[in-house]
Amino acid sequence: MDNLKVHFQVSPFLNLYYSLEVATGTVIEEYNEEYAKRMNEVFPERILKEFKELHDRQRFSWNIKSCLYKRTSDNKINDAMLSLASRFKCLLDDAFFHYKAYWNKVGPSLTKARELLEENRNECQKLLAMVSDMLHMPWRIGELNVQLVDPFTGEPIGEDTVCFGVGPIAAISPEYLTAISYFFILHEATHTLVWDGIRKVAEKHTTEEHAEYIDEAVMNLVSYSILGREERFRERFQKAMEIADKLKFPPTSYIGEPKTPEGEIYKARHEKRNHYIGYYRRLFQEHWEELLASGMAFPYVVTNLLKGNAEKIKSK
Repeated sequence: MDNLKVHFQVSPFLNLYYSLEVATGTVIEEYNEEYAKRMNEVFPERILKEFKELHDRQRFSWNIKSCLYKRTSDNKINDAMLSLASRFKCLLDDAFFHYKAYWNKVGPSLTKARELLEENRNECQKLLAMVSDMLHMPWRIGELNVQLVDPFTGEPIGEDTVCFGVGPIAAISPEYLTAISYFFILHEATHTLVWDGIRKVAEKHTTEEHAEYIDEAVMNLVSYSILGREERFRERFQKAMEIADKLKFPPTSYIGEPKTPEGEIYKARHEKRNHYIGYYRRLFQEHWEELLASGMAFPYVVTNLLKGNAEKIKSK
């Protein structure tokens, strides 16, 4: 087993950025209507509008193309990127002025969660070592930074950093907070371990869209397997998820019915995504542990998992 060291961190500026993303819906999977409404009361409309503009794909494309129509130029590209960075810096400074009062309310609960997870760091490191051992894949990093944020989210944000939205459950009892946190940390950390390996295999059997669903389903299977291997983790996690379900965690993308055509599209995408992630997790569950126990390398586990369910995958 590898000795991967874990550090838990809280950044007001990273929280600010995620809050702006949720408020504007610039990242669909993180869009949460209830949280967005809260953030729309925190930030002036002009800030939300500029944030969306800076994330517009076409505007970014124009910025780069304007440097290339004669010939490539390091100076022109550097100037374009520095101009974009300067706009972001000014926007975030302005946004934080409005965000600070909100942050003063939620920051302490995130800091308390960080301190709790730091106290239980050895447990988390043990579970991550078990992932490496189970998948027969060594960690390519020596340290993992776990950034805790207020809105619900989860993703790798670098080779050695993952993000997890602990805010909605920060107030639950310590043993259950750690149990839920472990599940999501394992999920996101495993993404950094396997990267696009699962997608590449899955794309041979299905579409790019469904390869993404399969990738997420397998990540969930990894987390469930690890937390199920020892009774103390398994019982705590099962109880924690019962509590989380009552708290509506993870939160739904939309509370009630969307009021805009854009909202309808986001809701449909989210519901479709959740449906198929659950479908593939249940589909693969039957042979998952058996294939892991065979001792074969993880890419072959995934390949056999997909081959064994090829017809049911194709039908989707």
